[in-house]
Amino acid sequence: VLEKIKVVNLSYCKFLVKTPDLARIPNLEELILDHCECLLEIGESIGQLKRLILLSMVGCANLGFLPCGILQLNSLQRLSLQGCSKIKFLPEASRMNVRLESLQLLILDHCTSLTEIPDYVVGLKCLRCLSLKGCSLLKQIPSFIESSVALEELILDHCTSLTEMPYYVGQLKCLCRLSLEGCSSLQRLPCILLSVVLKELILDHCTSLTQIPGYIGRHNCLRRLSLEGCSSLERLPSPMGRSVRTCPHWLGNLKRLTKMQSKNPRKLASVPDLSNLTALEELSVEFCTNLVAIPGLQNLRSLKVLYMNGCWHLDLNKIWSQLKVFFASLKLQ
Repeated sequence: VLEKIKVVNLSYCKFLVKTPDLARIPNLEELILDHCECLLEIGESIGQLKRLILLSMVGCANLGFLPCGILQLNSLQRLSLQGCSKIKFLPEASRMNVRLESLQLLILDHCTSLTEIPDYVVGLKCLRCLSLKGCSLLKQIPSFIESSVALEELILDHCTSLTEMPYYVGQLKCLCRLSLEGCSSLQRLPCILLSVVLKELILDHCTSLTQIPGYIGRHNCLRRLSLEGCSSLERLPSPMGRSVRTCPHWLGNLKRLTKMQSKNPRKLASVPDLSNLTALEELSVEFCTNLVAIPGLQNLRSLKVLYMNGCWHLDLNKIWSQLKVFFASLKLQ
């Protein structure tokens, strides 16, 4: 009978301290241990589950370590350790001894004791999403991350100990989403980003970030660029290296951009002509207290949301005139 079982869900088993002998369930495909608050140990027999696809241990707050057997799960596609706040490190092994060839999604959100990521993780050839949200003790990303040739999403929100993104992150050619929201110690981004499919760059509340690299203007697929709360931003890139008082001209050429946020850069006095941002649906320039005009506003045919709170120096008469043209064009459509 045990050989026919494919899913075992032991979520919220309050008194489960150690997993049973899993070798007796050889065809298991999903093992869910979410919110087993007293779970202290995962038995080494887990390494014998060669058909396991999903392993979820969300909220196992007292689990302090993982068995090396997990590294032998060659069919595993999704591993979630979200909220395992006592795990300080992942199992150690050389790349030769790791068989996680199928792993696509690795979620380590809010593993607040985790201090480093082993090199073998970033060498996984099928890994598409690596999420380290809220890993507040994580100080650096492994230098071998460019080996993650399939990586599409890198989520590092609220990794407050990260001070810089290594050059190697810029080598991720398939990267579609890079999220660094709340990385309050982050001072600089990679000097180059080779991905030509980047769609989202989220830098909200990176309060130590002082400048944005010039390559952003060459990413024609970029749909979301968010800079909310970047209070230390001093320089945005342009061929002439202007200060943040003037946005670079290329910002007006990101034709696929659907959302642009630039809240709180208090020195910002002007933005480029936005007429070419034909896909833009949301524009936020809240508390840009020195901003005086929004050129091209009347031509943003896809615009649905406009935030201008705290923009005390905007010429409201001109803004109203632009909005009249904008609404008139909608009627013609």
